[in-house]
Amino acid sequence: MKYCAVVFLCSLLLSLAAGYVALPILKKLHVSQTINELGPQTHMGKQGIPTMGGISFLCAGLLCGLAFGFRYKNTNGQLMLYCAACTLCFALIGFLDDYLKVVKGRSVGLTVKQKFAPQILFALVFSLIAYSSKSINTAFAMPFTDTHLDIGVFFIPVMTFIMVAVDNSANILDGLDGLLSGNGSIALFFYAIYMYYEGSKTGNGSLMNTGIFCLCMSAALFAFLKLNAHPARVFMGDVGSLGIGGALAGAAAVSGTSLMLPFMLVTMLISSLSDILQVLYMRRHKGRKLLRMSPLHHHLELGGMPENHVFTLYNIITLVGCAAAFILFA
Repeated sequence: MKYCAVVFLCSLLLSLAAGYVALPILKKLHVSQTINELGPQTHMGKQGIPTMGGISFLCAGLLCGLAFGFRYKNTNGQLMLYCAACTLCFALIGFLDDYLKVVKGRSVGLTVKQKFAPQILFALVFSLIAYSSKSINTAFAMPFTDTHLDIGVFFIPVMTFIMVAVDNSANILDGLDGLLSGNGSIALFFYAIYMYYEGSKTGNGSLMNTGIFCLCMSAALFAFLKLNAHPARVFMGDVGSLGIGGALAGAAAVSGTSLMLPFMLVTMLISSLSDILQVLYMRRHKGRKLLRMSPLHHHLELGGMPENHVFTLYNIITLVGCAAAFILFA
């Protein structure tokens, strides 16, 4: 436990330092957010706030994860490296999207197809790697039991879908100050607890190493809240949100906990479903809206709920969802 505390503190401090170093650099380079005109009008005051701040916590989390994630030397580091690679690859898509936004000075970087194509490609590659790896158990853990559901080769398309869904859901949740930072940090922290618990129970040091990686990412993201919480001084950008999605998807793949995701990532699920329902309802009812604005957090904001209240509500929901997941699956 002392080791975990030291790891958490190191990642936290490194992320804080990286954030404060990156902020003036981003301002000097004019790497600023272009606010979407279709969004809430209250957000127009955020025009010009630096973006791509996710680079700071991703670098801190990945560096600490790689530095401390080989704690158990009698095991390989394949699971931890798998999660790190997922984080980095999906973050690169977000980096390209942010770069185009900054260079072109527009609120939309990559088109939907341009963003989906590499996401599907990376997800397919990582699913194939997981399926062919002897170190990764591709059977899904079942609630209230120690049994696992093995779906064989169907793991590949199912995991590909899950990875793309998680990554995009993280991106959709990143709509208010600190919202994804808080929720993502909580989910990664619970993943760290779960992996450490399951690893120590089964003697799987590789899983415990991956838990340490998740702990580093959670601490780095928590530190980012210092600059990202309302009122935000810097946004994480798509490089941050897609990187978080990649870390969570990778953690689910190596731990066989995909069935936990609807509980742990309940706020991401709500945001994605509200977006889908809004589109379907508008098509069905000739442009009439089901929500004031989708995703749901914008609907709540336009209904008069302050950003910091939405932030608190979503964090509480995520805490409850993570606790329920732990009770059901641990």
